[in-house]
Formats: sequence, C-alpha cells, structure tokens
Amino acid sequence: MKRTELTSVDLTEPFTLKELTNSSMIESGAHILYMFNDHLLYTQNATSYIMEGLNKGHRIVLFEDQTFFDQINNNLLLEGYSEDALKQITYICHSKHYSTNNQFQADHCYENLVKLLKPAVEQHRTTRIWGQVLAQNALVSELRKYECSCDEFLNSEKVISVCAYNALETPSYIQNEMLKVHGYFMVDEKIEKSPFYNKKYVVNISPTEQLKLKKIEMENQELKRRNHQLVKEKASQKEREQDLRIAKRNAEKANAMKTTFLSQMSHDLRTPLNIIQGYSQISLLETNDPRIQSNIQKIYDASNNLLKLIEEILDFSAIEAGKVSINKECIHARSFIDQCIKSIFDITHSNQIIKVDDIDDQMYIEADRLRLTQVLTNLITNAVKYTQSNGHISISLDHDHVKDQVIINVEDTGIGIPSNELTLIFEPFYRSKRTMSKWKGTGIGLAIVAQLTTKMDGTYGVRSKEGIGSSFWVSFKGFVAKKETTDISESPFATNALPATPKMKILYIEDNLDNVDLMSSMLHIITEVELYSEATGKSGYHKAIEVQPELILLDLHLPDMNGLEVLDNLKCHPLTKSIPVIVISAEALESTIDLSLEKGCQSYLTKPVHLEKLRDLVLRHNG
Repeated sequence: MKRTELTSVDLTEPFTLKELTNSSMIESGAHILYMFNDHLLYTQNATSYIMEGLNKGHRIVLFEDQTFFDQINNNLLLEGYSEDALKQITYICHSKHYSTNNQFQADHCYENLVKLLKPAVEQHRTTRIWGQVLAQNALVSELRKYECSCDEFLNSEKVISVCAYNALETPSYIQNEMLKVHGYFMVDEKIEKSPFYNKKYVVNISPTEQLKLKKIEMENQELKRRNHQLVKEKASQKEREQDLRIAKRNAEKANAMKTTFLSQMSHDLRTPLNIIQGYSQISLLETNDPRIQSNIQKIYDASNNLLKLIEEILDFSAIEAGKVSINKECIHARSFIDQCIKSIFDITHSNQIIKVDDIDDQMYIEADRLRLTQVLTNLITNAVKYTQSNGHISISLDHDHVKDQVIINVEDTGIGIPSNELTLIFEPFYRSKRTMSKWKGTGIGLAIVAQLTTKMDGTYGVRSKEGIGSSFWVSFKGFVAKKETTDISESPFATNALPATPKMKILYIEDNLDNVDLMSSMLHIITEVELYSEATGKSGYHKAIEVQPELILLDLHLPDMNGLEVLDNLKCHPLTKSIPVIVISAEALESTIDLSLEKGCQSYLTKPVHLEKLRDLVLRHNG
C-alpha cells in the first residue's frame, strides 16, 4: 500500500508533504517551514501542492514572483488543468507583500494576510498558501513576530501554509528561530515535526529572548556591514588591479616605442657622424699644418661630444627598460682606477690636477667591470666638467671591514651644489638653472650612476658645499686579499705609428657609398688591402663565396635583408663559415650587439668607427 493513501501519519519518521496534507491531524490547519536548496525540487513541490488543492476544491494563494507564477501555470496546463481552473489561484507578488519601504514589517504583513484570507475563513473553506518569505534584509525579531501571529491564526482557521525560505540565502540564526514557531519542518524531499517548536515560543517572547534576538540582530548587522565593506574593497581591488594591468601594458608599449625610436635616432645620427669622425681622423694624420689640425680637432671633438650624448641617452634607456645584464667579477682596484683615469684624461685633455691616494694592492671590488667603468667615468668626467682650470680632483678608496665594502670617493674643488639640489641631482634629466647656460649635457650622467650602482647591489651619495666643491661616493662589496695576487696587466696605449702589414682581401657589405669610400680610406692607412664591396646582403653573400676574403665587414641595415641573416648564411656555408666577420653598424643597442656576437661575429664596431680600434681588429686577422 502506498503511503499517499494513508489517512494518518506516523510522525516518528520523515514523511512527504502530500502525506501530511492528507492527514486528518491537520484538518484545522498547519504551519510548515520549508528550507529549500534545490530550485527545481522547490518548483515541483509547489506544483504538486497546488494540484492537490485544486483537486480538493481548496482556495489557493501563491506568494511568489511573476516568473515563478508563470512556471506554475505552465506546469498545470501540461497536467491538463483548464484556464478556468487556474483562475482559482490568487497570486500575490511577494516582494510587495513582504516589503514596505524596503523594510519587513510584521504587523503590516500580518494585517494584509488576514484581509486576504478572511473571505475563505468566513465560508469555512480550506485555504492553501504557498509563499517564499524574503528574509535577507529582515530583522529576526520582526520575522519571528510575524510567524508567531501566523502560527496562531493558521492552526485555528483551516489554513495550510508552506512558508518557504531560501536556505542558501537565509542566515543560520534565522533558520533556528523559524524552527521554534513552525509546527512542521520541511526540506526538498522530506518533512517532519519541527524539533524546536513549542507553543510558549509562539504565545510569548520572554525578555531574555528579546535581548538575545536584539544581540543577534546587532551582530548580524555588523557582519553585513563588514561583508559589504569587504565586497566594496574587493571590487576596488579588482578595479585597481585592472588599472595596473592596463597601465603596465601601456607602459610596456610606450617603452617598446621609445626603445625603437631611440634605436632609430641613434642609427640616423651615427651614420653622418661616421663620415665626420672618419675623415677627421684621416685628415689629422695626413696634414702637418698646425692651424688646420687644430680646426679639424675641434670638428672631431664636437662630433665626439655629440656621440657621447647619444650614448648616454641609449644607456639610460636600456637601464630603464631592464635590458642591462650584470656579470659580477673580482676587479683589481688599483689597476682598474689607473686605467679609468688614464683613458679619461687622455680623451678630455684636462688641465685639472688629479690626485689618487695610495690604494692597497690587495684590494678587490665585486662588480661588473663594464658597468663599474661607466659609473666611475661619469663621476670623474663630472668632476672635471665642473672644476675650474688648475682645480684639484682627488680619488680615494676606503675599505669597510665590518660591511666588507669598498668605497670609491671622487672629490673636486669645483662649483659645488646647493643643499636644496642634493636630492635632485640623481634624477633623470635634472639640470640646475645656474649651470645650464655654461655647461652643456643631458642631465642623465648621475642618473646612470645611481641606477647602475643599485643594479650592482651598491650604494651611492654626495656631500657638497656651494663654492667649495663636491665629494661623490659609491660603495660595493669588496675585500682586501691576504695573499699576494698578480696585478691585472694593463693594455698599452696605442701610438700613432701604424706598421705596414701584408696585403689582405677584405669584403665590405654596405649599401651607403659614403661609408664605403670612408672605409676604403681608413683601410689603406692601416695596411695594404684589396677591398671588395657589395650593396646588398644577397650579393655580399655570393661575393664572399666567390673571393674567399680574409675578413668580412658587415653592416646590419641592408636594403634586401637584415645583416644578421647574412651572418647566419655565412656561418652555414662550408666555404665561408671560418671567415671572421666584424659587424660595423650604427645600431648601438646592447641587445643587438649581444645577439650579433652570439650568432658568430668576431667583433662589433659601432659607428662612428674609431680608426685605431679598426686597425687593431684588422691587423689581428691579417695573416
């Protein structure tokens, strides 16, 4: 026998909603709490409940939203109910019934419910209510007051009410309170006597319970406030993260565009500078007239200053873009300082007096040799620049035994720096107004010092008095060796004597005829050569196979292909793979230089080409 045919219900075990509504035990009415989790089962249970009521001639009242009401009507039509039958259902929009000015008011809701049920009650007609109570923003005291009033009324007036709450949205403390004021408790698939139901809860709320409810409500309001704040903060965080992602993409795009622009600018400026400096160097060697030599030297020096400005901008751009690699090594301090000073003062033709304090022969600095050279060169040339003729420049090294650091000090007797500018001078492109008209520059030399020193895990700083002089310092990890070490040998400086060398075959792959003519003039000063030139990568590649030169000079910017592609082809062919290749290009980015060396070129010369550097490389491969 099916349980749905029973006229009474065994309340010791769970049962179904249909079994309960067919039981004689609830003929006078029933107040059922339904905590649902599954919306599909919720809809199915409501449909069955309403169908049973229609079959028994009960009055049906549905408190729900319009979408749910339309779904119930569709389900009933599919079950064969007529339009007239559906008119027996009274539909009430639950958001309007349970909310007045966005607040749940127990008295108002109860009064409306009694008015609605009064006609059926007077006719002694059984009424079935199905409704979802909107409890998310309701005070538990108001909910409980409403449900207590409903329980007292429903159990005496032949009304069967299913009060549904969304279990996923209703706080647990509200669910617990609702169990106290409903006679039956239902979930999606079963129903049973409410374990906490007691008439004393319905009739009267004790002062203790009132205080408890008030405390619960206050705690819940605080939790809601905190949750709302967290939601807002999370939304703001997501917005900030999105803004940061957009800003990062824009910065990367702008940085790439800047790098491309600077690279192109460097190339376009170096190409004419190559002609200016190349012929200036040749003319200096070929003329004996002191006046003409002086004029040519001025041209060469001016072009060299322009070249330094270009190199500074490119260096700073590479550092900012994070494209500078750091390869630390132990550098012999005394030899390194001597080499830097000699190269700087040989170039600058300075009239300043330079003094180098005694440096411990066993002192070593842990740094990248190339980057440390850039740092020290910038500091010394800066001291030379702002120190008057016959002024003094002092260089000293100290060793901090506690921190294992070597401190390099560069002190001058120059114009000094005002105290209000000491925090600004390491900023990129900062130029003091008082020196801008007298001394030229980009204002990034000290910014390069700051960034390279930081990248090598060092520190930097300055002390200065206006009108007296400045003292710049940088410090790096270092030590003083306990045992004697062999000094790092220094390369002797090149002299003007250009020794004769045997005739050699050289191929120059370059599309600019002015550069070809200049190279021809420079090579004939260096040694006797048989120079071949080609203007495209393809023709240069075939010429190399044909003449088998002893050396190939290769430009990167060719009309038909990139010079690196030519280099790849040369290194893959059995007849040319062993021929040394020197790249000569106006492209000065470090990444391009590194890539060229990785692909197999022997050396990389940036334009303008220095005659003595070219001579050293050519003679190295002659014979």
